[in-house]
Amino acid sequence: MRSEEIGDRGPATGDSGSKAAPTPTSQIPTATPQSPTTAAFSSLLTPHSSPPQSFAIIPAAGRSVRMGRPKLLLPWGKHTVIEELLAAWRGSRVSQVIMTVHPDDVDLARLGASAGAEIVKVDPPPADMKASVLAGLDYVESKQRPGANAAWLLAPADMPLLTAKLIDRLLAAWQQNLFRNRQEILALSRDGRRGHPVLFPWAIVAAARRLPADAGLNQLLDDFGCRELAVDEDAAFVDLDTPADYQRWRDSPAM
Repeated sequence: MRSEEIGDRGPATGDSGSKAAPTPTSQIPTATPQSPTTAAFSSLLTPHSSPPQSFAIIPAAGRSVRMGRPKLLLPWGKHTVIEELLAAWRGSRVSQVIMTVHPDDVDLARLGASAGAEIVKVDPPPADMKASVLAGLDYVESKQRPGANAAWLLAPADMPLLTAKLIDRLLAAWQQNLFRNRQEILALSRDGRRGHPVLFPWAIVAAARRLPADAGLNQLLDDFGCRELAVDEDAAFVDLDTPADYQRWRDSPAM
């Protein structure tokens, strides 16, 4: 999955360390969450708590054409690229991690499962990243029946620098939105560039399924708007598209 699938946009000034959302052309259906007391909501944000249902969707059914070899199985520190990424997700407060894989990627499926992801083999293989993500969302709906307050988070599989801290920042902002009876797409950004993960209200799944064949998931941000949370870390913006990317970041001080 390419980072531009979710898309970069110019900055829009907001407050409290976030970017103001653009004017959406569509409205997210309003959920009717329970209204916790202030004390009860505060307890949701304790370091060891779990947020309302949240599902990480990790599309990993691509063929690494530009890398020339299965990039998710490349060494990264003491692990592989995919194991490093999944360790961040499993260390976060996300409820469940779903990884879609090509039906022939037996080794990737095995590593992903051992690292704590639920594996969805997409057969026939997906035509593009959007189809891979939709397969993951279909799996969640069939197994979990997400509630109105649920969210799904999307990030490429080739982001080994991603941290649980960045993921949890999105989840904390989502919890605050639920307290305010507010639904919106949330993304991390720096200097006008959007990074990953991106968090979507579950209500947007229906709109994702209705996207035209030639439209990527980025269209959802154009249609519904997005609130951007400012971050400084490279980890939200680094994916490994080429051998040069892999070499640069594997040898970087961040490792």
